[in-house]
Amino acid sequence: MVNRCLLLNARSLKNKLCDFNYLLFDDYLAVSVTQSWLNSSISNAMIDMSGKYSVHRNDRLTKQRGGVLCLVTKSWPSFSVPLPEKFQNLDIIAVTVLTDIGSLRYITVYRPPEFNKLGRETMALLVECLEYLCNTRDTVILVGDFNLPNIII
Repeated sequence: MVNRCLLLNARSLKNKLCDFNYLLFDDYLAVSVTQSWLNSSISNAMIDMSGKYSVHRNDRLTKQRGGVLCLVTKSWPSFSVPLPEKFQNLDIIAVTVLTDIGSLRYITVYRPPEFNKLGRETMALLVECLEYLCNTRDTVILVGDFNLPNIII
């Protein structure tokens, strides 16, 4: 039974696709990647050569770097949750996973390490987006790189 999840901060998956595909030989419910740095030159088939996962991604289109993706085992149906236009520039992806015990909303986030005015505005928008995405009856799983060094869990 698939019951584990994996979170990676890749700082570019492009030059690590072989190693990444090796990791995917193991069975996971979901694999999340922050800072994927991907664009349209990298196909979903290159990300998961085994074909065991549904690939959901949000590549950063306006700037280099950033981007997030989430792979979900094809054992359970999954689909990306559409976001309102005002959240389109955030590095976030939400995927609904339909399991035999109920629905999961699996959210992957990357927040750039900016602590200036733009960083504060981005964080406020991210909080608003998370409030939107967490307003669901699904069980929510939130993972990512929030670049908040003074938060201790």
